[in-house]
Formats: sequence, C-alpha cells, structure tokens
Amino acid sequence: MRDSAFTYTYRQSIYDVAVREELRVADGVFRIERAVSTDLRALEYFRWPGSASEADGALAWRAPDNRIDRLDIAVVARGDQIIDTGVRRLSLEDAFGDTGASVRAASRPLAAWLWSALPWR
Repeated sequence: MRDSAFTYTYRQSIYDVAVREELRVADGVFRIERAVSTDLRALEYFRWPGSASEADGALAWRAPDNRIDRLDIAVVARGDQIIDTGVRRLSLEDAFGDTGASVRAASRPLAAWLWSALPWR
C-alpha cells in the first residue's frame, strides 16, 4: 500500500461495542488517524488527548501523531475483526483463525496486486 487509507473494525471486548480504527499507510509505516464508535467508553480506552466529536451518528476521536511499524493483532472468536482497504475486505478470523496476526506495510508491483485483487481468485 502506498499512501493508502484502510479501516480495522472490531468488537471491543470490555464494552461489547463496535469500534472502527481509520488508518493510513505512508512512507512504509502505519498511522492511526482516528477511532469511531457509538460508545464513548470504547474511545476513552485509547487514552488519547483531546475529546470525541460527533461523526455521522457516532463519536470520533482523533489520534495523536503516531507512527507504527507493525500492527500486532490478537484475533479472537466473536471479535468481528475486519480489515477493509476499500478494494478488499478481510475477516481476520476467517484468514488466521483464533490466533494472532502481524501486519506490516509493504508495496508490491502493480501486476501482482491486480492478480491478488481479482474477484475469482
């Protein structure tokens, strides 16, 4: 992904509510831009400075400046964990089972990306 936006959605286990993290890949690292949920407590869990604002019937909290080399995600049953690039939607439980996933920012030649994005694959 080159300067690409994507979302990571999941069911927050403490408050049992949906959370959407909006991320961007740029310069080989991830940046969390904001988190969105209908439950303020799920956003406060991040302990980011600032406060939530209304956004399309939910609450959004802008993340502080951050750079993350790798996303380490504990995949859990009933976590409803999805990575959505806008072109592909990946259920982490279907892809990895009840385990962990480590995601790194990477780019591939256009032909390889197109091949993997074909719907019949």
